[in-house]
Amino acid sequence: TGRCYEDDICIGTACSRGSFIAAVTETTKPWASFAFDGVLGLSPVQMAQGPAFSLLHRFKEDQVLKQPLFSVFLSNVDDEPSDVTFGAVKPERMASELFWAPISLQNGYWEVKIQDITVDGRPRGLCK
Repeated sequence: TGRCYEDDICIGTACSRGSFIAAVTETTKPWASFAFDGVLGLSPVQMAQGPAFSLLHRFKEDQVLKQPLFSVFLSNVDDEPSDVTFGAVKPERMASELFWAPISLQNGYWEVKIQDITVDGRPRGLCK
């Protein structure tokens, strides 16, 4: 079961007042096997229970980030850690030039419309 709380939510030095749901009791399966204490939702505000439940919306409204965005770097080697950066993009983590694509809000997720996927320069025809 869970309860709704309101508190200061901080990531590093970026803090904002927000609402969240915390587990009061939980089952051991599957949670006991995970090496983390919680889940941080990063959904667009349209998917949140309300604007106070969207951390990114709260950070944007309170102007606590340099830019209202987050970036994700997924490492493909064991000796380089993956990371999530709030409020900025790390150019040193980029393999190519950054470009922006509008999100499709039909389902409320961080989805973008694509025409196709290419592998080794060859279109795969997966989006027909």
